[in-house]
Amino acid sequence: MNHEKLKSLFLSDPNSKVLLEALIKGNHKGATSVEGALQLFKAYGVTTFRGQVVHLFKQFQKAECGRFVTGRRGSPSRLRWSHDVSTVAKAALTGKLNESGATESTNLEASVEIEEISGLNHQFHLRPNYTVNFELPTNLSGNEASRLAKFIESLPMVS
Repeated sequence: MNHEKLKSLFLSDPNSKVLLEALIKGNHKGATSVEGALQLFKAYGVTTFRGQVVHLFKQFQKAECGRFVTGRRGSPSRLRWSHDVSTVAKAALTGKLNESGATESTNLEASVEIEEISGLNHQFHLRPNYTVNFELPTNLSGNEASRLAKFIESLPMVS
């Protein structure tokens, strides 16, 4: 894994952060299809296009995080990860991989501040006998609120 290229991608392309966050939460391993990534972005309220995802996958390939495979004969275009997605995310934020594949600290870790974000508990009375409780950061941005609203809108409604 090329740590410098990965760090540069992570800092320059916000979609790389969204994708890694979504993949970590979903415990995705092995490969991620372009269509699957588009669905993840949609679930996170991020508008992106197929060409942008292909470009992002090629950037991950340049950073030696995996290999982009163009779909042929009904197989989807995809990124085959060469490392676990959580390892890629950790390397992007804090360090690079050592020989065993574990992350090791670098001087970069000293320059990255881990922000402690305090949360506020909220209650929403959805129905007369049903209250939804959740915690949101006190510094919730408008963009984050919009993403959350779009996520809730994407939830299936079963009658």
